[in-house]
Amino acid sequence: SRIDLVGKDAIVVKEGLQVTEFRDGILPWAYQHNVALCFDEYDAGRPDVMFVIQRVLESSGRLTLLDQSRVIRPHPAFR
Repeated sequence: SRIDLVGKDAIVVKEGLQVTEFRDGILPWAYQHNVALCFDEYDAGRPDVMFVIQRVLESSGRLTLLDQSRVIRPHPAFR
């Protein structure tokens, strides 16, 4: 799903208090590390998932997380 790819807010305990914190999904994590990310049956993806993947395939190659106001540039060895 899109949430699995991009990430989501999670409830965590910090200093005894419950707070929400954004946790990166597989795509932002892989995008920043020296890994190859493979998608099986890419052509059968749902439109919301394909929209996220398409952004990293474009020539600018940046991943924008709008909810986090973050732009992620790929690791030089990301594939």
